[in-house]
Amino acid sequence: MTILAVLAGVGQVLRQPLLLGPLAATGVLVLIIPDQSFAQPRNIVAGYLLAVGVAIICRQWLPATSLVVVLAVGLTLLLLLAADALHPPGIAILLLLLAPDRQPTGHLVLPLLLGVGLIIGLGWLLNKLVLRQPYPARWC
Repeated sequence: MTILAVLAGVGQVLRQPLLLGPLAATGVLVLIIPDQSFAQPRNIVAGYLLAVGVAIICRQWLPATSLVVVLAVGLTLLLLLAADALHPPGIAILLLLLAPDRQPTGHLVLPLLLGVGLIIGLGWLLNKLVLRQPYPARWC
């Protein structure tokens, strides 16, 4: 898959972890079902930004436990539903950012946002020029 190859290559050049499971899932959604709402740029950006925001707050104020991860997933889901911006892979990033057995993962935030930008840009390019599909269906 082209998007995954680009994420891996850019990540290697920058020495940053860009090939993350949730980002890979986002890339698949953008290419396979580009007309669905959760594959739209607004949903992708909102999904990851809200999840990262919740993760930062949880890491700062709550202990690193499985219960906190579950509560963070629930809160992020509610926020995304309220914003009409559901993006399931964005919620999944919480499992990486808040895993109780890992060190704080603030170093993933910038690569994650870079990965999101690359996916949206490559998704637009590949859908438009190669697959000849309209993408995005809407930007906002």
